[in-house]
Amino acid sequence: MQNNLQDNEKSMWFDNFYAVPTIGIQYESNRSDIFTIQKTAFSYDETYKVECSTFRQCRVSKEGLEIVLEPGNIIASHKTHIEIKPDVYGRPVVKESESKTYLSTLKYLISTLYDLITRLCEIDSKNRHREITQIGIVLSTRMQIADVPPGISSLLEAQTRIWQQKLLSYDFRLLTEISKENGISTRCHHMAKKTPEPDEDLDFALDYQRIYRSSNNPNLGSFNKICEAFYPEAVLYFESFGKKGIQK
Repeated sequence: MQNNLQDNEKSMWFDNFYAVPTIGIQYESNRSDIFTIQKTAFSYDETYKVECSTFRQCRVSKEGLEIVLEPGNIIASHKTHIEIKPDVYGRPVVKESESKTYLSTLKYLISTLYDLITRLCEIDSKNRHREITQIGIVLSTRMQIADVPPGISSLLEAQTRIWQQKLLSYDFRLLTEISKENGISTRCHHMAKKTPEPDEDLDFALDYQRIYRSSNNPNLGSFNKICEAFYPEAVLYFESFGKKGIQK
């Protein structure tokens, strides 16, 4: 799987657009988890911004990175970071973070999430044994209808062909089960939203998920191992769907 990902890495369709990665995990939790989450959030140095809501969640952010921590749920995402700083003459200058590929940003998020889970387990070693119940990777982007790749175009055509007239806008979500075996289910949400004319913009997202409902679920201590096997599978699905679309 890794070799196939490396073979396709240089020509992925979503790198022609601004594609935003998100990764999240769900794990077994209890009511006291909020205190461990708060300790974990405040273990980051002063270069990070930390915000915590009592008994609800904590947010850790830095230069486009955002991590949301809740009892039993962690989500990490990264967007282009824009800063406005004065030049030597005091005039405002817009500084945008270096543009990176979807895959390189996703790898950064995985590394960031692994570091966070390590901190979580160091604060309370029992967390290593918390069962992971779900892991998911999202690709979200916006594109002009005229630039939609062939695979996504086939999905849009399949959903809108019943109308004789041109659809000015639509908003739909489709969930498909890719595989199910030994209590492990793999599925993907396909989401599309088109704005009315004259913009002709399409918001599109793929949410590739693995759900664990077996008697031998992975735990937080094995996050890095399962994620290293999971993320290439998700990215290759995104790549294949964008280029080939619905497979019969």
